[in-house]
Amino acid sequence: MLLYKNLYGYNTKGKHYTGLIEKYNGIKINKGTVLVPLEYKNLFLSLFKRYNITIKTRNIIEY
Repeated sequence: MLLYKNLYGYNTKGKHYTGLIEKYNGIKINKGTVLVPLEYKNLFLSLFKRYNITIKTRNIIEY
């Protein structure tokens, strides 16, 4: 649950707390799939490492 709140944010008592995806212009593609800008890659990698989550990364060039 903490990972979900960190990634996507949450609302409580009328206040909105932004998640990392919203803060750093990421996009949720599918369940378990997110696109994040390359300059913030290490921030997301450290978050997944903190929760011991195995991930796969791919670099995508968008033009």
